[in-house]
Order: sequence, then structure tokens, then C-alpha cells
Amino acid sequence: MFRNLVYNKSTKESREVSIDQLKAYLDDENSVVLVDLLNPTDKDYQQLAPVFGFHQLTLDDSKKEFHLPKLDDYPDYLFLIWHALNDNPKTENVENSQVSFYLGKNYLVVIHAEDLKILNEVCDRHAKSCKVIEEGADLLMHTYLDRMTDEYFPLMDRLSAEADILEDKIFEDPRTEYLKDLFAIKHKLLDIRKIVSPQRDMISQLTRFEAKFIKPGNLAFFRDIFDHLLRVIDLADSTRDIVTGAMDIYLSQVSNKLNEIMKKLTIVATIFLPLSFIASVYGMNFRFMPELTHRAGYPGALLFMLLVAVGIIMYTKKKKWW
Repeated sequence: MFRNLVYNKSTKESREVSIDQLKAYLDDENSVVLVDLLNPTDKDYQQLAPVFGFHQLTLDDSKKEFHLPKLDDYPDYLFLIWHALNDNPKTENVENSQVSFYLGKNYLVVIHAEDLKILNEVCDRHAKSCKVIEEGADLLMHTYLDRMTDEYFPLMDRLSAEADILEDKIFEDPRTEYLKDLFAIKHKLLDIRKIVSPQRDMISQLTRFEAKFIKPGNLAFFRDIFDHLLRVIDLADSTRDIVTGAMDIYLSQVSNKLNEIMKKLTIVATIFLPLSFIASVYGMNFRFMPELTHRAGYPGALLFMLLVAVGIIMYTKKKKWW
């Protein structure tokens, strides 16, 4: 579904035009063109390609459901793939939505499969105008990228808070379900890093070398996105450290509990070991054993066994083994 918006710098007015009318505005330095293509079909791509002359490889990348972030520099435009991230609590993975950008001298083409709220906040598909388009195509693309990047921070804060809570819970009572939750957070952090790291490199490439379709004075805005991406990566690394520490605490707590159980079982076995020895001695069928015929032999043996057991218990208590 096409939405073609043309802004005239002289009249400061925006109007929607058909795809066939777009070519007339591409060479007009007084115009800024925005093409927002939602859930495109093969027919849409066939209409788009002749107007802008996009390379077939870039169109193929745009059609893919998932492609790693990338930046390609062509003579007449920049091609860029970016990702919007969304946390789904029901799965162990972070959902991502791919957005493709074509930045030319006076135009920006945005292609996305989903009607993302983030994109509509920048330039509403259902509105007749777009305030941001007045700043030019390069700053319009910056606004899209900046808005999607800012959405990473609530996601990172939520994952960091969940990791902190799980760490406290594991310290008090290590449970298997807590370990599963930690692994889910770890998978999400890996997904985030897989997306954000190449995007950081892309923006670094844009800001290190002057891109011909980005005004030199506007490069500072893209450096700001680079700083935000660095912060996201730092948050991902620090949260991963918390998760790793929580896993170590879990293993340590489980090991300590097992050691406590084994210690108690060992003490119980130690108590019954001499009792078993005494019982086995008096269980031998020798003819001449004075204690067997003595009237106080049986209660005496029981009393002796009781004293031995109490003595062992008191000794272990004194040594703080119990």
C-alpha cells in the first residue's frame, strides 16, 4: 500500500500524489518526497523500481522477512535496513520488524511489512501532512532511526529489572523455573546484540565518512544515534553480566543445599554406625557372653547405645556440624 507525500519548500505545503506522478518531483530541488510502502506486493515493487531505478539486489533484500542490518552506498541513493525491536513475554526471543530505507537527494522511501506504531508517530500514514518532512529527506530518515532506537531503552530497562529481581529470588530460594527465566533473558539479549551491533557499525560508517545524501551539518544528529546504540550495547552487556552472576548464584545455592543434605545424612550415619557395631557384637551366638544372661544386660545395652548416640550428637553440635 503506497502513501506518496510531496512537500514543497516554497509554499510549505504537502500533498499526496500517485506513484506515476512521483518522477516529476525527483529532480525538483524545491520538493521533498516521502514514499511509505506498507506490506508491499510484487506489483508494488514493479511500480516502484522504474520510478527510482533501485537495484534489484536491494529490492530482494527488502522483500525478505528478516535480513541483518546493512548499509549499501549506490551512486543515486543510500540503501539501509534497520530493525524495530519488540519484547514478547510469551517467547524467549525478541520480535523484530524490518524496515528498509532508500535515501536520495530529495526523497526517502520507507518499506515495511507491518504497520508499526513507531513509524506512525514520526509520520502518520493516515494524516494529510508530515511536519518532519519539512526538515529534508536526511533528517526525516534520522527521525525514523532515532525513534526506533529510543524504543530499545524501555526494552533494555525491563530486561535489566527482570534480571535483578530473579537474582534476588534465586539468592533466597533457587528454583528451576527461575533458571528457565534467566535463559529466556539471555536469549533475548543475544537477539538484541545481533541486531544492534551491526546497526552501530552502520551509523559509525555514515558519520565517519561524509555521505553524499546527508548534509554535513546533519551528521551530528546521526552521531547522537551512534551514542544511543553504544548505550544499548553497554546495557545489554551489563544485563548479561547480571544474568551470568545469577546463574552462578543458582548453581552455588543448589550445591550448598546438596552439601547440607549430605552433611546431615553423614551425621545420621555416624550416629548409627557405633550403634550397629554394639548390636552386632551382642547379636553373636557365642555360648559364654555374661551380658546375655545378666538381668540388666538388655536395658544396659540400650542405655549404652543411647549414651553413645547422645555423645555423638553433642559433639557435632559443639563443632557446629549440625
